[in-house]
Amino acid sequence: LVEKGLDKPIELNCSVLGYDDCVEASPIEMPLSSEEFLDFSEKYLADGGSKGMASLHRVLPAPIEDTLRDEIQEMSRKIFTMLDCKGVVRIDYMFDRVDGKLWITEINTIPGSLAFYLWAEAGVNYAALIDRMVVYAEKAFEDRNNASYAYTSDILKNVSIGGAKGAKGAKGTKLGR
Repeated sequence: LVEKGLDKPIELNCSVLGYDDCVEASPIEMPLSSEEFLDFSEKYLADGGSKGMASLHRVLPAPIEDTLRDEIQEMSRKIFTMLDCKGVVRIDYMFDRVDGKLWITEINTIPGSLAFYLWAEAGVNYAALIDRMVVYAEKAFEDRNNASYAYTSDILKNVSIGGAKGAKGAKGTKLGR
């Protein structure tokens, strides 16, 4: 795997919640690190590690320009829709301060802590987040069950598979000769 190197990028994360065309993006967070990149300890063990990513040190909402915020939220909604996601995801980005480019690093289809801390910032508490995810799961179950089709056809009605003579035909020779 070869990737473009970035010199001191800013990590930015956005969660998306929804189903089909009903999709919304959370506020953007900027995880903080004492090093150039977050390591496992900073991501998952900060403050004793009992809350996973929720215990990570971050700035929320991220102190970024409105245009960059809007670009990340729009891109996040498009990614969610294009990948046919359901429920909640978190999409992580790196922003290159030198050339102003935004890079997608990964999509977390089952984000740690369900990214509830991002939704809390948007006024959606944990119980409401879970309730919405249950509604989306029920809808996905219903949609999947309604997607089964059965067709009745008589296309093979007059077809016979060899009978007592098998596939060799009436004279004992192979078919097609």
